[in-house]
Amino acid sequence: MSTPSSSSTDDLAVLLAPARRLVADDDAIARSVRLARARTLSGAAPRRSKLALVPFGRLAVAAAVAALVLVVSLIARNRSAAEPAAIAFSVGATPGVVGERIVAASPRVLDFDDGTRVELEGRGALRVIALDQRGGRILVEQGRINASFRHRERTYWTVEAGGLVVEVTGTRFDVSFDQATQAFELVMHEGSVKVRGCGIEEGRVVKDVETIRVSCAAEAPPQPTLRVLTPADLPTAKPIAVSAPSAAPSALADSALELLARADAARRSGDMDGARKALLELRRRFPGGAAAAQAAFDLGVLAFDADAHYADAARWFDICLAEAPHGRLAREALGRMIEAQSNGGDTDAAAETAARYLDMYSGGPHASLAKRLVAQRP
Repeated sequence: MSTPSSSSTDDLAVLLAPARRLVADDDAIARSVRLARARTLSGAAPRRSKLALVPFGRLAVAAAVAALVLVVSLIARNRSAAEPAAIAFSVGATPGVVGERIVAASPRVLDFDDGTRVELEGRGALRVIALDQRGGRILVEQGRINASFRHRERTYWTVEAGGLVVEVTGTRFDVSFDQATQAFELVMHEGSVKVRGCGIEEGRVVKDVETIRVSCAAEAPPQPTLRVLTPADLPTAKPIAVSAPSAAPSALADSALELLARADAARRSGDMDGARKALLELRRRFPGGAAAAQAAFDLGVLAFDADAHYADAARWFDICLAEAPHGRLAREALGRMIEAQSNGGDTDAAAETAARYLDMYSGGPHASLAKRLVAQRP
């Protein structure tokens, strides 16, 4: 326990003065009572006393006042040792909201009050899914971020994307993630991080100016291909291609993947109609497979982000869930369906979907939104 300052000691003495006077008065009263009793027992003539008029409850009052003053002083003394508030952030000039999806048509900057700075490049999307006094969790849903984390005592941040988690203390790096191919890239600029997930559960330290590229796509082999690039490799380094499990993939799988890649290239170039046509063609030619479910999800994203057609978006996310209820996009599709129903004004359906989400993914990135909608349900 810290030693109180002289000023706080003086303040405490002033506050305790009334209680001390009450205690002193009651001591005098008690002495008078003992003296009167002794005189009565010795036969001396009793003298008229005003003791009957004295409120003997003053001692209890004094004790209560002293206890109250002690509590107040302890609160004041320990105020400086109170837990600091959770970290807050802003997106440009707007206060940030934990759990809210941040979409960037052009670059957007997130500034955190601990000195952390994250720039989301154009056509990207992310969420800040948790914040506390030490740090927080950032989920990159699509695109690239340039991040700088300031090291403080007990700092702990994570950046998550596509089943991989980057554990951060204080450092500077870039992370990119492609939803269509599940391709993940980490480029270090300064410091070190630990990467885990997607087959590297034990975690791997990445430091200095190394680069990691990996994919957790459903079509990839069970153990992901992981490559660490040195600075000498970077000029000629190419992203790792996602290969099918078999040595000779079928023409059907190749065509489906080709259409997904074509849709993604069109979306990146701003050709939303071209992306939509490629996805609809995929679903027409190859119905019922994992690629069709992926196309349904991407159609939902296009309807939501590019067109603000929330009812169409909710329908496509629902189709994705129906075709792949336990697929790698199931959690995200269910969460995006909550957003689409809520933004479209279908509050009853949004609350039902939110309850379903909490049953299945209580710690997921849409959990805070889901809890809010369930709580608002009549």
